[in-house]
Amino acid sequence: MRISFNICNGLLMNLRKSILFYSITIAVFLFSAFSSASSRASLKITGEVLPGACDLGIDNGGALQLGKPHSTPSSDGGKKTLPKRNVNIIIQCPSPTSFGIRAIDIASNAGNVKSHGAATDTVFSLGQTSKGDPIGGYFSTIDKSHSWVDGKPLSNLIVSKDQGHSWQPMLDNLTTNGKNIYSWGDPLQPLSARLVKIGLIISPFIYKYNHSDTVKIDGITSFELVYL
Repeated sequence: MRISFNICNGLLMNLRKSILFYSITIAVFLFSAFSSASSRASLKITGEVLPGACDLGIDNGGALQLGKPHSTPSSDGGKKTLPKRNVNIIIQCPSPTSFGIRAIDIASNAGNVKSHGAATDTVFSLGQTSKGDPIGGYFSTIDKSHSWVDGKPLSNLIVSKDQGHSWQPMLDNLTTNGKNIYSWGDPLQPLSARLVKIGLIISPFIYKYNHSDTVKIDGITSFELVYL
């Protein structure tokens, strides 16, 4: 019994020594870990300070008068071409900025006006009659001969059909749905500018309906700046 007790007591002492040893070892290890930690950390803050917003305006207060054309009856649903009109868009920025514009037809019957040989998304609406018939439409294209960028001729028009990810030469009329962004580049990368004038050529037409009442032409297009 005593031998057994002594053996147990010896094991207990050894166990206590082992625990003490490991406790000291762990304590030293933790002390060493904390003593090697840095007492200083840095916070890095990044971002960009953007220039003030650019101003966009359209001459004549954004109003374009087509006059009072007379529609003639037509059994084949033809159209009557009206004289072309010119309008200027002016964009002024506080500092050189890379941007483009896009057009969005917001008139009644937008996206539903058709013209033979033309894509539907290039025909802007001139509104509709009280019966829901389309009155007519118009095409809009940029006139390079009456456009300039910071006082220099606007010679290289470009268009992006994927929200500015890629660019290609502009060859067609403006689209009506806002999907295409139009800018100017060298050769296919948009350039920054402070003052830009964009001359537009408006080519309207009306359908040849036998209207018994006066029909009000009511086209409206929103032009938006897109910062690139």
